[in-house]
Amino acid sequence: MDLNLHSFKYGHERRKHPRKTVNLESRIYSSIKRGSYSCKVSDIGIGGAFIRSPFMPTIGETITFELLTKYYKPIVSGNAKVVWLKDQGPISEHGFGVNFDVPFEVESLDVN
Repeated sequence: MDLNLHSFKYGHERRKHPRKTVNLESRIYSSIKRGSYSCKVSDIGIGGAFIRSPFMPTIGETITFELLTKYYKPIVSGNAKVVWLKDQGPISEHGFGVNFDVPFEVESLDVN
């Protein structure tokens, strides 16, 4: 399913759950490279997140993620499906949206 980024930008919201703005470290495992790479999560909700990264997996790909504290201590991990890409504009704003395989309560995240 190819979600068009413009539908988010111009007000047609497809999310089932609200998102919380965060600045979490994350470690991603995908087909892009062997091993993991670090990036930031800028918003997160029960069902998914937006991950800022110049490295773009493919839409439909399943990635493995770890959310980390600012000291790189793991908070939660799991799998997620890539549902849209943001690869236009400044590279610092590039990233991708994911839907978690198993939803979890964002309020339970210890981000300190």
